[in-house]
Amino acid sequence: MDGNLLEKIQPDLDRIDYLADAKVELAERLVMLMQRTCGRLEHDINRVKGPPAAEMPFFSAQETPRTEKMLENIRTAISIPDSAPSPPGGTPTGPAFKRSLV
Repeated sequence: MDGNLLEKIQPDLDRIDYLADAKVELAERLVMLMQRTCGRLEHDINRVKGPPAAEMPFFSAQETPRTEKMLENIRTAISIPDSAPSPPGGTPTGPAFKRSLV
């Protein structure tokens, strides 16, 4: 009876072994892909950040009054007001709507 049972489940055991091996291969491939992606990401980040300011002779690490003013202008230009100002007279602005004669 035990031999008969082993014959019945042997294909299932073989399938389990095959799937376990495939799972290990997929995990190893995932690790390799993640390492490559992290390397690319680190390379891109370093490329965007550029060299430190101390290595760039034409760039001063100190802010001058002129650069401070430029930074303030940029901050002002990109700031969004908390609420949009209301139009004068309380009337909506935009294109006038025509009434259709039906």
